[in-house]
Amino acid sequence: MIYPKIDLDDRGRVKRCLCCGSEQHFEQGEFCTICGKPIVNRCARVRREGFSTAFSPCSEASGVALPSNARFCPFCGSPTIFLLEKLLPSWEEETAGGNTSAP
Repeated sequence: MIYPKIDLDDRGRVKRCLCCGSEQHFEQGEFCTICGKPIVNRCARVRREGFSTAFSPCSEASGVALPSNARFCPFCGSPTIFLLEKLLPSWEEETAGGNTSAP
């Protein structure tokens, strides 16, 4: 099974926001300036300290833009930002209906 990928620019950012479709991104930005959704897929490892929860990538994925179709971090197995933000369907939803190849 080959899962479809989303086109990325040379910095690992989606060319079009997966939520609002904007193609205008701030040069150093990682979030859409129109809707605020992430435009770079990263590890979203959840770290809990006391009563607070923070998202911080695992040390292996720190600073690494993951593939656009990655639902889980290849280093620690945590969900990615795109999956948590529901910008990618789960693999179960992706394969529902017998779709076995990328469009």
